[in-house]
Amino acid sequence: MRAAADRHLRDLVEGPKRGLKWDLAEALRAIRFFPQVLRLNGGQFEGRPFELQPSQAFRIGSLFGWQKYSAQHGAWLRRFTRFYDEEGKGNGKSPMLGGIGLYMMVADGEPRAEIYAAAAKKDQAGILFQDTVAMVDQSPVLKRRVQQQGENPVWQMTYRGRGGGDKRKFKPLSAEKA
Repeated sequence: MRAAADRHLRDLVEGPKRGLKWDLAEALRAIRFFPQVLRLNGGQFEGRPFELQPSQAFRIGSLFGWQKYSAQHGAWLRRFTRFYDEEGKGNGKSPMLGGIGLYMMVADGEPRAEIYAAAAKKDQAGILFQDTVAMVDQSPVLKRRVQQQGENPVWQMTYRGRGGGDKRKFKPLSAEKA
């Protein structure tokens, strides 16, 4: 975390020379998605808005706020295309990762996005995915917009972008044979 914070501060100054820009509006848009749209599930948190902890807000902001210019596309794209998160059990890792996936499915604007809750074992991938399904069930906004395929368990969620032609999906994926 310290190294990421140091890089962030350094890149605010040096980044433009390397084709990077910090888009505060995009960072805040992603951060605000969590409490405005997502509801937590389970125990004492059932149905409560997903208020990010400061370290979670920093990670979400970094992921969606930093951009790099792509001459190939003639546009600014997300700087970070991969995200690795490691923290102790019970610190909200699964809900945060599920929230990132939901944001990417319904609010990021990537046409035909495919989001996967991936793990080595089917059960592991299913835990994150089912937590995400429960967040959709708790959110009045997402419950109206996200369709769930399968029942007990849901095996995929889909969202049709504005106009209906852009279908995006979110599902669990594992290395294990079916």
